[in-house]
Amino acid sequence: MKRKSPFPNLSWPIYLLFIALGLVLAKVLLDVYLSSYNGTLNVYVYDALLILYGGITCILYYLIGKVIFSKIAGFDIVYFNFIFIGFRKVNGKLKCFWGGKENYSTRVEITPNPNKKQNLSLALWGGSITLIFATLLTLVLIFTLPTSNEIKAFFIFSSIFNFFSFVGYMLPVKLDSFNDGFALFLIKKYKLGDLYLSNKRNLNALYNENEELHYVDNLGDNNDPITMEAKIFNYYYAIRKNDVELIKKACDSISSDTKFVVGEDFSSTALIAQAYLMCLNEQYDLLKDYYWKLDSTSRRILSNKKSLESLKVSIYLAGKVEDSREGLYEAISSIEIAEKKYRFIAQGKAEVKLLKEIENKIYSENPELKL
Repeated sequence: MKRKSPFPNLSWPIYLLFIALGLVLAKVLLDVYLSSYNGTLNVYVYDALLILYGGITCILYYLIGKVIFSKIAGFDIVYFNFIFIGFRKVNGKLKCFWGGKENYSTRVEITPNPNKKQNLSLALWGGSITLIFATLLTLVLIFTLPTSNEIKAFFIFSSIFNFFSFVGYMLPVKLDSFNDGFALFLIKKYKLGDLYLSNKRNLNALYNENEELHYVDNLGDNNDPITMEAKIFNYYYAIRKNDVELIKKACDSISSDTKFVVGEDFSSTALIAQAYLMCLNEQYDLLKDYYWKLDSTSRRILSNKKSLESLKVSIYLAGKVEDSREGLYEAISSIEIAEKKYRFIAQGKAEVKLLKEIENKIYSENPELKL
């Protein structure tokens, strides 16, 4: 079954719905609070603590559940990040890192255990199952243990955040992030289970330099987030192999329609690949027009000298579009720093090798650009 029309991104309607529900909840909470509370804690402090506790715990429940049920479902954990603290498995060793390095994200990345049979439904439902269990357990404890009305109200209303999280993670629609419900919908409807597992193996290979990336052929013109992820992994594979024709083929495949990509990281990679194809084909006038027709956010991605992936395009922009000595020198001087910040070690080495070749090409063709 071919997918030719992009799935609509329903993030904003969902966000607005959640805000409306949150306002209703705040009003109900205020009424309950004023009718039951006899202490001295300020109502706004009470609300702030409730929101903070509810927001943090619902995400933590989900992540822990994702880890536990993924292990049961035949997966290994490659990456775990919870706001300020993160863990990743690199070459068989678990390493801890400061969560802010990954933009304070909250996610779990899994990969199939080669010695076990995988249950995709259990892995994708695991975090949400834990949210349901945590909510029911909270309500049971609150109504069975002797406690004040203030404490009961606090935990009852904070547990409602679990419901919001459950809906956000399991809605079978496209959101800004690749949520479990949408992944399961695509897997079931288009029979993409094997491709999903292949993507997870390739993701593990990005984190672990001892693992090999695998190229997936015959993806055709089917466009959906899982297939587009496979196309992006093909792009990473081509860069690691340093095969120019294969890189062109992968870039062309990704460029067919970037609207199908879900997730900030992969969306940025797809945009870079689209511009990089123009660089490889020496279509510098087209690149210039394309660059200036983009919105400011997309232009920042392509000219970002702190990103190892973006530097491929940044160097071409400075050396072939702008003919800027200073800009070219700044981009080339940023390679070493950008490599240290790049989280995929083996892929980073391949990117640096490619960037050095681009540098030599531009300087050989335009020696006057050397400072």
